[in-house]
Amino acid sequence: MSAKSLYKLFYSDKKQYEAEYSKRFGSDDTIHFDLSNGESKFFIYPSPSSLNTIIEIERIDKKINEIAARLPDIATRQFANRCLIEEVVKTNDIEGVHSTRKEISEIIENIDVYSKSDRFVGLVNKYTVLMNSEDIPLSACKDIRKIYDDIFVAEIEKDDIPDGQYFRAKGVSVYGNDGKPVHHGLFPEKKIITAMNEALGFLNNGNCDRLIRIAAFHFLFCYIHPFYDGNGRMSRFISCYLLSKYLNPLIGYRLSYTVKERLGEYYKGFTICEHPNSRGELTPFVEMFLQIILQSEEQLLEELTDKYEKLTYYEKLIPSLPNSGSKYISEIYELLIQASLFSHIGISRTDLMKYLNIGKSTLSELMKLIPGELLISNRESRRIYYMLDTDKVVS
Repeated sequence: MSAKSLYKLFYSDKKQYEAEYSKRFGSDDTIHFDLSNGESKFFIYPSPSSLNTIIEIERIDKKINEIAARLPDIATRQFANRCLIEEVVKTNDIEGVHSTRKEISEIIENIDVYSKSDRFVGLVNKYTVLMNSEDIPLSACKDIRKIYDDIFVAEIEKDDIPDGQYFRAKGVSVYGNDGKPVHHGLFPEKKIITAMNEALGFLNNGNCDRLIRIAAFHFLFCYIHPFYDGNGRMSRFISCYLLSKYLNPLIGYRLSYTVKERLGEYYKGFTICEHPNSRGELTPFVEMFLQIILQSEEQLLEELTDKYEKLTYYEKLIPSLPNSGSKYISEIYELLIQASLFSHIGISRTDLMKYLNIGKSTLSELMKLIPGELLISNRESRRIYYMLDTDKVVS
C-alpha cells in the first residue's frame, strides 16, 4: 500500500491506527459493503498504488493486443492451449489436487469423446470458453451454482455435493498446515445467499473500476466459502473469466500460474484482511491481487514478444531449407515452425491437411521431402504431432 495497512498500524501506533481507520472508512472515495467480518464492515480505500497499477495493466494489455494481432490464428490457438494446460494444472496444484500436463492435454485434444463425469473435463470445458468469447451469467446465486455444477459436481465426492438450495447447508472450516482452523465459511445457507448477492451486486456495479471489482469479488467469494469443496478453483476460474472479458483473452490462462509463484503473498492477503485488526479493510488484498494481474500481463507480453521475434527470424530462413521451393513445402515449414514455438506438443497430421487443404496421401508424400533430422515427432492418444527442430535450423 501507499501507506501502512491497518493490520500493521495496530502494532506500531495505536493512536494513529484509530485516526487512520476513521479517515479511511469515512472518506468520500471509500467503497463500503454491507458484508461484515465480525463487527467490522468490509471496505476498500482506493489508494494511488491501486490506481497506478490499473493504469500499468491497461498499458501493457494494449501491447499484448498489438503483438497478438500479428500472430497467425493457428499459432494463437496453439499458444492458448499450451497456457490452458498450465493454468488447469496450476489451479489444481494450489489446492493439492494432482493433475498432469499430459492428462489435461489429452482432454483438450479429445474433448468430444470424454464423458462429463470424467476427471477435470468440466474444468477444461469451462476454461475453453475464455477463448470463444462466450458469456457466462454472473448476476445471481443460481449462476454461481450453474458454474459449480458444470465444473465439479460430476467428479467430487458424494459428501461434498452442495446440499442446500444453491450452496452448502452445513458449516465448514478451512484448516492450516498445523491442523488448526484458519477460516470458517459463512453459515447458515441463508447468510451465504445474502452475502453472495451482495458480492455479485458489487461485481456488476459499473460505478467502480472493473479490476477493483474483480479483485474484491475474488476475496469475498473465498471469504463466503459457499461450497464444501472447490472454492479456490471456482474463485480463480471466475476471476480468469472476468479478466478475459476485459483484457486480452489469453490473460485468463495465466492467473493461477502467477498465483502459484506468489502463493505466500496470496494467502497472506486473505489472512491480513480477515484479521480483526484490519477492521474490514480489503485494500491490502486488492493491491496484492492487482499486482498478480500485472505480473501475469508482464510475463504474457514478454513471452509473446519473444515468440513473435523468433517466428519472424525462422520464417526468413525457410527459403534456405531443403526442398522449400516445392509446392506446399514452404507452408509446411511455416506450420512446423509455429508448432515448435507456440504448441506444447506440435501440429497433428489432421491439422496439417486442414490448413493446407490436401489429402492424407498427398501429405504423406510431402512429408518425405522434409529431412528427418529436422522433424520432432510426439505421440499422444494414438495421434502423431510434428514440429521443426529449430536448433538444427541455422542461417
